[in-house]
Amino acid sequence: MIKPLVIISMACILAACTDENSDSVGACNDPGLDPSSLVERLAEEKRFPGIAAAVGKSDDIRWTYGYGYGDVENAAPIDPAVTKFQIGSTSKALTGFALAKLNLQGQFDLDLPVNQILVDLPVHY
Repeated sequence: MIKPLVIISMACILAACTDENSDSVGACNDPGLDPSSLVERLAEEKRFPGIAAAVGKSDDIRWTYGYGYGDVENAAPIDPAVTKFQIGSTSKALTGFALAKLNLQGQFDLDLPVNQILVDLPVHY
């Protein structure tokens, strides 16, 4: 299983390689931070049969990249636009990120007891 730190690190590096004022990705001057190379290196180091990555801003996807196979048996390459992946526990990290962002914007209090947010959740379960 891929560690959350690897995903967060990859996301930070890809974000750092995105020029905020342009539509390009890969604005880093360091060739070691080329986003496509990072995706390939991650797939090889973790021995993934394939991996897809994307960078977006607002509702606009600025960059996608697929590496390896989505179907190893049939040697079908990954196409980020159509290859489907199981979500696994990814939604937990995305929910936590969204709540942290809302907290920073003053729209959500992370210190509230969960029963005040999910009123139907029993106190003890």
